[in-house]
Amino acid sequence: MNPNLLDKKWILPGAVSTLALTVFLSGSTGFSWFVYHRDSILNGQVWRLFTTHFVHTGFNHLVLNIVGLTLVFLVFGKGYSMRPWLLCLGVSMAGVSLGLLVFHPDLEWYAGFSGVLHGLMVMGIIGSIGERRPLGYFLLVAVFLKIVFEQLGSPSSGMAEFIQSPVIVDAHLYGAITGLLFGIQKMPPILKRKPHV
Repeated sequence: MNPNLLDKKWILPGAVSTLALTVFLSGSTGFSWFVYHRDSILNGQVWRLFTTHFVHTGFNHLVLNIVGLTLVFLVFGKGYSMRPWLLCLGVSMAGVSLGLLVFHPDLEWYAGFSGVLHGLMVMGIIGSIGERRPLGYFLLVAVFLKIVFEQLGSPSSGMAEFIQSPVIVDAHLYGAITGLLFGIQKMPPILKRKPHV
């Protein structure tokens, strides 16, 4: 077995995937208890702000997010220790859900990990820029253009059909902003120093 597969960096994506799969296998019961539901949250069921990110609308939706999370950790997993990844996970969950709660009063429900995935991905990209990896700059521009395109265009009907759910592109925006802000705070100190005059 490849020793890299036993690396500690796989603990977080493994735990997230396991939780998401468990909720998915619980069927309608898990969905109804854990999904973001605006009225329920406003009536005190605040756990939904976090648990909804483990809820998926179908098998395709689940697999798409697990594959995305795996790719993020394949490319960026060694850029941070476990603590920053865990903190970014929690902050992104809260950031996406609170963004939807505050700025989208008409959105009754939301499910999925893609918003949080954007947060983790952007933090990973910022880390690679901090390591002076040129690919990081390219990926940051690519994610920025993706977000802009999503905001200016219409959500993909093909993707919505594939995941059996509307694509809430603003979740991607809030996740990316969260990951950017969090990633900048974790940049190596040398990059924050003012240049000598």
